[in-house]
Amino acid sequence: MLINKRKLELLKEKQRYNLPLKISKLENLKLELDYPIQKIIGFIEMEGVKIFLDQKVFIPRYETQELILKIKKVIKKGDLVLDLCSGSGFIGLALAKFINAKITLADISDEAILQAKLNAKYNNLELNIIKSDLFANIPEQKFNIIVANPPYLKEEKLANSVLNFEPKTALFAWPEPFSFYEKILEKIDNFLADDGWIFFEIDYNSQDFFKKNYPDFIIEKDINGKTRFAYWQKTAKK
Repeated sequence: MLINKRKLELLKEKQRYNLPLKISKLENLKLELDYPIQKIIGFIEMEGVKIFLDQKVFIPRYETQELILKIKKVIKKGDLVLDLCSGSGFIGLALAKFINAKITLADISDEAILQAKLNAKYNNLELNIIKSDLFANIPEQKFNIIVANPPYLKEEKLANSVLNFEPKTALFAWPEPFSFYEKILEKIDNFLADDGWIFFEIDYNSQDFFKKNYPDFIIEKDINGKTRFAYWQKTAKK
């Protein structure tokens, strides 16, 4: 029954991209081996960009598309934008496609950096792509927008299609689900411009961290009713 359900999911994605509605022998084998549907197809296409998934990188979810739509409401032409924990580059590339801004992608993973460079070239977009552990290799400057979709899951049982094909370093936060947010916010004054915005993708395990330590952050749910976003605008100091 499970394999039949995954076949339907694969056909649904193929229909979405106007691909032939057939499942090959190789695709059947990949379904049996729990390959993610997006890995079988080889790419995702959202927000005007095509994101290939050749490397072992975090697969963008539809919830991240919601985050991008929120950023689009405040981003301006010429803004300096930093996408931390950028993975495949989806967020930064989608923003670069939307508006002429100066965008930097940063990730600690060599595979993520390679994937982001490939995706940038394919989509004919010019961005600054840096290998960096959060802010470590980012020249100190003031960004108008900082966005991060860092690891935020507790060590927990996930589907094999996730655990076997996506890097654990992009999924799990240690020692706490909010550890990456904590590290980023410790240095935020050095990198976020006055009146600048910071956007995070989160889950319910981190909402209490924001409510207790950063009560000015707006916490919102995604289209499925799950806690998913935290964002805040820095007020200029008088």
